[in-house]
Parts: sequence; structure tokens; C-alpha cells
Amino acid sequence: MALSPDDVLLVIAPTMASVAGYDTYVELAQQQTSPGYFGSHWAMAVALRAAHMWTLNTLRGGQSGVITYLMEGRLSKSFGGVGVIREELQLTNYGMQLLGLMDSMPGSVGTVASEQIINTYLGGGL
Repeated sequence: MALSPDDVLLVIAPTMASVAGYDTYVELAQQQTSPGYFGSHWAMAVALRAAHMWTLNTLRGGQSGVITYLMEGRLSKSFGGVGVIREELQLTNYGMQLLGLMDSMPGSVGTVASEQIINTYLGGGL
């Protein structure tokens, strides 16, 4: 039985299911996630992307970047040793899991495109 993004989200981010706009997060994640690239892992990729977007927009209040300093009134707290964030998916645990899933996918878009060009224009080989 194939899982849907909703099935996966109920496990990895159960509190998200009751959030206003839940369906919109899932729809936006579907639009940004290629079924051709992820194949049978597409539902997991969509769920991770939706949870990542929800975490950034809801729990972090839309903030981007790494939180290194918090202040409320006269009380403040600094955080250090967080490393360098090079892309937006590295800002949440869900995004990091999606990056790991992407790294585990065989081949790449560039490889597929190159093979198609060779087959189409050069008759299948060099």
C-alpha cells in the first residue's frame, strides 16, 4: 500500500494536522516536489517539505536564518557553535531530512538530461 503525504505527516508532525492552512502547506509542497525525481519516496518528500515550511512559517514566526540571540525585557540569551547554514532546507530538522532523502536518490536531473540528449541526437552513444 502506497502512503500519501497526509499519512506520513500524521506520523512525523502530528500537531500539524490541526493547523489552519494544513491543506495549503501540503499543496504547496506537492508543487515544489518532483514525482519523477523522488519516485516511490515522493510522499515522504512532500511531507518533509510541508512540515519544513510549516515549521519555518508557524513555529519560527516566519523568521529566516539561525537564531543566535534572544532577548525579552532585560533578559537575554546567546547561542553559539551553530555552524554555517548554506541553504534554506538546513534551517529545520524536516529540511535536513529532506536533504538526506535527496542525497540518497540515484542519479540526478543532469545525468538524465545528458543521457536523453545523447540518445536523441547521437543515436544512443558516443
